Amino acid sequence: MKKLASLLHSSSLNISGILDQVSDAIIFTDTHSVIHGWNKTAEKMYQWKKNEVIGKSTHEILPLAKTSKDHIQLLSILGKKGVWQGEAEQLRRDGSQITILSSISVVKNEKREKVGYIVINKDISDRKRTENVSQFKAEISRILASSLDYKKTLKNVVKIVVPEIADWCTVDIIADNKLESLAFLHKNKRKTAKAAQIRRKYPTPLAGSEGIARVMKTGKPVFYPKITDQLFQVLTVNSEHRDLLSELGFASLIIVPITIRRTIIGG
Repeated sequence: MKKLASLLHSSSLNISGILDQVSDAIIFTDTHSVIHGWNKTAEKMYQWKKNEVIGKSTHEILPLAKTSKDHIQLLSILGKKGVWQGEAEQLRRDGSQITILSSISVVKNEKREKVGYIVINKDISDRKRTENVSQFKAEISRILASSLDYKKTLKNVVKIVVPEIADWCTVDIIADNKLESLAFLHKNKRKTAKAAQIRRKYPTPLAGSEGIARVMKTGKPVFYPKITDQLFQVLTVNSEHRDLLSELGFASLIIVPITIRRTIIGG
């Protein structure tokens, strides 16, 4: 720890001022992953001020949501090659997730002794979202073109939607002047089974002013960014229905019409 601090302070250049002008997050740590350097971009990217992180572990400040290598593997690669590059998903201070392109290099002193690491992280979240959307569209197009059986096709679409872009997805179609559940999938298998029970006991009505009833009447998509108590009142028939749906953990809702030859057949 002292060796890294000495190395950083011994430079005649204003390293801190230079690094604060770099567009990537730059972090210096010792060999125990304790933070000794943190530039302005790191402050903005991770929502932690420099004085809040100095002396703390990266494991505490920069928890990994997902990475291609675990910590032990990273140390092994750094020990052999002196550098590692790859993508990782990290959590910011507010709990939101970002995707980064990371480069980690070993820092050595004048005696060639390893004293720490320099980490350079670039936020590529927007790029990854664009790539994921393109891949999603391509996969959906492939599925839609794979079969003339629209019921089979829609069931396959649900499997792509969850968990790629949604925690849950349901497809309802009109049959005998009522809505029939064609497919429902939740990322939590237990909740998928629970939802099926709720739908059997409380079928979704075609009548109403909100939800799928509204979409069926107008033929236009509807987006509810937040499921409020008032909306729950409108979409449910009694308190038991509301309690059961609340257990599924709905936070937001998007409903789009399903059409065949300009005729709405479901949503």
